[in-house]
Parts: sequence; C-alpha cells; structure tokens
Amino acid sequence: MKYRDTMYLIDKKTGQLINSIEVPPVAPFENTVMRGSPNFSEDGEFLAAACSDGRGMLFDAAGKALWQRELSKPAQIDNVWINASGRDGFAAEAGVIFTTINTFNRENWQLPTPVEHPSNNSMFVFNYDGTFKYKYRALGPMEQIDFSNNMAACAVGRNVRTHNYAAHGAVVLDLNDGTELNFLHTEGPLQAVAISSIGKKIAGIEAPAVTPEGKIIGAYRLHIWQR
Repeated sequence: MKYRDTMYLIDKKTGQLINSIEVPPVAPFENTVMRGSPNFSEDGEFLAAACSDGRGMLFDAAGKALWQRELSKPAQIDNVWINASGRDGFAAEAGVIFTTINTFNRENWQLPTPVEHPSNNSMFVFNYDGTFKYKYRALGPMEQIDFSNNMAACAVGRNVRTHNYAAHGAVVLDLNDGTELNFLHTEGPLQAVAISSIGKKIAGIEAPAVTPEGKIIGAYRLHIWQR
C-alpha cells in the first residue's frame, strides 16, 4: 500500500500535500478505515469522521485529533468478532454527528451475524466539547444524510440481519433532540436523500433488493415528497 496514513489534507488549489495523519487502529482491527468520512464543517474549522471500528472522532482543520468517542465497541461471540461499522461523520450546526450501519462479521462480512449489535444503524449526536447529547436508532442503515434548518433527512436502507422491509424510506429528524418528524416509506431500500433548503421537500433514490426467498422488491425510482 502506497498510502499508509489514515487521512491526507491536500491544498485544493495546488494539489500539494499539506499534512497526513495516522489514526492508530484498535483491537481487533489492524488498520483504521473511514468509510464516508471525514467531512468538514461549513466554516472549515472542524473535521468529523466515523471509523469502521466504531469510533467517532473530531479533528481541527489541520487534522489534529481533538477527541474521540466509542460509538460501537466490537464484541466477540463464539470466537467471532462482530461490530456495528461506523459510516459517516458530520460537523454540523446542531453538533457533531456520527452514524453506524449494519452489524458485520469481521472474519467474513458476507456471513450473517447471530445477533444485531446494540449500537448498529444509529445516529449519535455530541456537542463540540465532546459531551453526549442523544442517540437515535433506525430499523435499517442510514445510507445518506442531508441537513436543513436543524433537521436531518436520512435515507434508510436494507437491514441485512432482520430483513425488516418496513424500515425502508426517508426519515426526517429534529436535530435538537432526535425526535422523528416524518417517515416516508419506500418498497425497496432508500440509497440517497436530499432535503430542500427550507425543509419543505424531500427527494430520495430507491433501489430494488432481493429477499432471502429470491423475490425482488422495490425498483430504481426517484421519489419527491412534500413534507
């Protein structure tokens, strides 16, 4: 592997490397992976990142780690490690927001896990000083999040453990306390979402899925909803 560090800061005008940061892994993992992270705050002062090993981290603009929090601690069951993989991190106006997705078997992510991790498919919200505000747990993974007027629109996709198809759709949350304001159901898992600047309209991209019995549910569809 040519690039050994975890995070690289690049000058957007020249393409030159400004800094690179290594984030040491935690057991039982051998490296640190950031799936949908890091993301800058709107003012460019902070970077928020969720790690696949279940950690949420806040950095300053130079990449210095300010704090980290354990969102989903890996658990060992019958000699197999399972974890709720961290996906996205956001430094938003309402706070520092991290999400986790489905529970995975570390030895073979395609194999089903015996149980769901208690921290999977969740959103964790912290103040900028690192104090915990609240946790919201969805019935499926939040594939994408968009923000407007202190609200979050979340695309809820496929829960690979429970196969709860009623979970698919767009969820709108009040970021002050995690209250669910709207749920807009889709047959297939929702893969992407957007909310208008004043929070009145929601757009979502649905995709088809195959059930364990081989039935195809849902379709490739664009949804436009009026809240």
